[in-house]
Amino acid sequence: MAKDARLTIVARRGDDSFLIMNGDNLETAQGIVVDRKLEERYLPKLLQSILSRGYWEPYDHDDDLLDKLMEFTEQIKCPIAATENPDTETDCYQALPMM
Repeated sequence: MAKDARLTIVARRGDDSFLIMNGDNLETAQGIVVDRKLEERYLPKLLQSILSRGYWEPYDHDDDLLDKLMEFTEQIKCPIAATENPDTETDCYQALPMM
């Protein structure tokens, strides 16, 4: 995978959920949540919106881990466990479990 200097792992939740920042400006960057255990990458959303919906621990960026996380399949819908009705449009990140 080609390295994108704008992609940086900035936070994690527990051992398996990581937050990747896509952009250079914390106020306008998109965030990508990746679940290492499920091997799923969720649709990008405003980074500040994701951070405001739960506790995230700061994480020191790791290029090798970033490459592995970005290989996971991007999910079009929220994970079934995240919503009562996965067929409806909803806010996936608000429904992610808090750690």
